[in-house]
Amino acid sequence: MEEHRYSEFLGPRFWSTWLGIGIGRGLVFLPFRFQLWLGRGLGRLTYRLAKKYRHTATRNIETCFPDLSPAEQKELVRRHFKCVGMAFMEMGYGWWASPRRIRKRMEVVGLENLIEAHERGKGVVLLTGHFTCMELTSIMLALCGLPIHGYYRRNKRNLLADEVIKRGRGRYAESLIRREDLRGLIRALRANAIVWFASDQMVRESKRSVMVPFFGEPALTHTGLIDITRMSGAVVVPFLPIRTRTSGRYRLQFLPALDNFPGDDPKKDMLRVNRLIEAKILEDPAQYFWIRPRFGKRPAEYEDIYRASKALSDA
Repeated sequence: MEEHRYSEFLGPRFWSTWLGIGIGRGLVFLPFRFQLWLGRGLGRLTYRLAKKYRHTATRNIETCFPDLSPAEQKELVRRHFKCVGMAFMEMGYGWWASPRRIRKRMEVVGLENLIEAHERGKGVVLLTGHFTCMELTSIMLALCGLPIHGYYRRNKRNLLADEVIKRGRGRYAESLIRREDLRGLIRALRANAIVWFASDQMVRESKRSVMVPFFGEPALTHTGLIDITRMSGAVVVPFLPIRTRTSGRYRLQFLPALDNFPGDDPKKDMLRVNRLIEAKILEDPAQYFWIRPRFGKRPAEYEDIYRASKALSDA
């Protein structure tokens, strides 16, 4: 992957980005628990100011957890924004803290499942979801001693931010594979690579998308995982990380490789994937990325749950 020199980004248009980078790097030297405390404060501020994201998160949570009371739903939205704020702090910690400090925060469960799958020699797709701790836990994943490859979406709007993200995410990874480079992804898997992959929020209208329930609500779900495993012959190992709420540590859980995947019915396959993600979300619902429109771009016969304005004004 092409790498730029930072000297290419000294113009005024990048000064605000450099300021953010400087603040992020400086915060890494603070105690980690204090960083998370600052993150929760940032999340509370974002909850107040980011009305669009607050609306989206509120509608997602109302849709997925209808049995909660309005007060409980509102509290869950507030907790979610605290998790989003902590995610910003975790991102810088993962990119710039020392490996020793990062390893101190890791708890690994089921690594033998990943090792066993990798020893089959067919490549491994590490299936995960969009949890708020995913930036830091993906760095932790690369510190587990196995050849991990990242899956990467280029930031075309800000090339300096793109360069920082590439270097941060690729800090301990074998390589980063661009999302549009399908041939490179298949080639890596056929060479027995282990590739981090999260498509649960790849919401797009295409022939590879199907309507599959997510917490009981029909959601447009991309079937790229099925295509990738069929073309490469790779096995799929669920990788489900979570931020522990009390100890300031992160649990990286690897489940056994999925049997008979993919099957004959794409909808059943993706429902199986959604059920895995849902089960992890239920451990702490605030840690999923609810600020993204998981139920967006649905066909016209389905309600647009984000169109209503009540949550936008009342949250």
